[in-house]
Amino acid sequence: MIAVWFLFIAGGVVFLPQGEAEGQSDAVVSLAPQEHRLYTVTQLIENGHSDTLIISWFVDDVAIRDTEESVRQISVTNYCEEHADNGVTCFTSRVAMARHESLHDSV
Repeated sequence: MIAVWFLFIAGGVVFLPQGEAEGQSDAVVSLAPQEHRLYTVTQLIENGHSDTLIISWFVDDVAIRDTEESVRQISVTNYCEEHADNGVTCFTSRVAMARHESLHDSV
């Protein structure tokens, strides 16, 4: 009985539930870095999974979309500014901002 319980718990740790990719959600959240994540979450929004996109980012964060035809880069800062009125909320930590400012002040 203990062995069965252990296997059940271990399975939950190894195979964590990821949520549903089908259906409507309150929001889609993408955590930094956005290198390959931004394009994935924008596809979820375009496919109708939610009207709200929440993005964590840091200064100089760049999203990259690598297809067979080309590689496209976009500044996450620019994306957030351009889509601020379209259900996109972007945030960054104060610690990350302070580190960025201190690095540029020391140069």
